Amino acid sequence: MRVAVIGAGASGLVAAKYLADQGHNVVIFESSDKIGGTFVNKVYDETALVSSKTLTAFSDLRMGEDIPDHPSAEHYVAYLQQYKQTFLDTSKLIEFRFQTRVVEILRKNSPQEPYSVASSSTLAGEKDETFHAVAICSGLHNVPKIPAEEELPGTLFNLLSENAMPCPVLTDCVMLPGIGAFKADPNTICIHSSEYKEKSIFQNRNVLILGCGETAMDITKRAVLGQANSIGIVVRE
Repeated sequence: MRVAVIGAGASGLVAAKYLADQGHNVVIFESSDKIGGTFVNKVYDETALVSSKTLTAFSDLRMGEDIPDHPSAEHYVAYLQQYKQTFLDTSKLIEFRFQTRVVEILRKNSPQEPYSVASSSTLAGEKDETFHAVAICSGLHNVPKIPAEEELPGTLFNLLSENAMPCPVLTDCVMLPGIGAFKADPNTICIHSSEYKEKSIFQNRNVLILGCGETAMDITKRAVLGQANSIGIVVRE
């Protein structure tokens, strides 16, 4: 079979490896110019994995003894590079398409090649191809859940980023009246955790963090280290 794998993060790499092991031809579509997915695109200062290297590593390639028990994002991306070089770069059945975004997948009436995949590449332009199967490995964290000032029909826009793209409606998204006016105030900073990069933005500010998950706790610690004046945490339940 010919299989399209969307995303060259951890799940995309291991999916491609095992599909090729079964004799399938694999095309990996990656919108950026490198592997790693979230561990490259969404990391911030001093990011480390919450799972240990023993639990995080794939069974067919363990992490080295020189890697900390809880690897940094840089360590983990280097491990994924090692995995790619060990298993994928040596396979004649795997093709990488970097800087290529999948824009449409259609189910066809052909039992031989039932999927039509349209892609757009900064390197090779637009292309339509057929595949026997599609593995969607674009991850869980590409579309942030962002409070909206009011419910928007059809699409939900990232209200906190000027360069945002429309994304599907998140039905469990919180409505937060007034967030637009807060962002418009030139004396405030209003970001989603996916946009956070480094702790200096908190210096001498009063910080309010919405949420109490792992990322919220990470950013709360960085607000402390970044010398915020005060820090509050809002928890829904």
